[in-house]
Amino acid sequence: ELAREINTKVRDIYPNASDVLIASIIDMHGVPKLMRGVTEKMIAGEYDKETARLSADQDPADIIIILVDWNGKMTAGAGFEDTDKQLGLIVLDADGNLVDIYQGDEPVNMAIELVEKAISN
Repeated sequence: ELAREINTKVRDIYPNASDVLIASIIDMHGVPKLMRGVTEKMIAGEYDKETARLSADQDPADIIIILVDWNGKMTAGAGFEDTDKQLGLIVLDADGNLVDIYQGDEPVNMAIELVEKAISN
C-alpha cells in the first residue's frame, strides 16, 4: 500500500520514468526456500494488478520495478530493520550518489522531499 502511494505521489509530480526511477525492494529473507516459488507467483500477481492500473502510454517496465531481496542483504546494508513493519527509502541522484536513507513514520512525504533534494543537487 505505501509503496503504491509513494509511486503514485511521485509520479503525479514526475510522470516520466526518465525523470525519476522508482524501484521497490522487497525483503524476503524470512521466506523459506520451499516457499519461494509460491512467493514469486504472488509477486507476479501483484505486478499484474499494478500494471492494469497504468494508462496505455505508460510502459510497465519503466514504472513498476520490483527487486526481491531473498537474503536481506540489501535492506540490512541500508541499516533498515523490521521492513515488514516500516518501509524504508534509499534515494540516489542521477549519478548514483547517495542522497539519503530514511525509515520512519512519514515515508510518503519524505519520498517526495528526498526526490526533490536529489533533483536539485
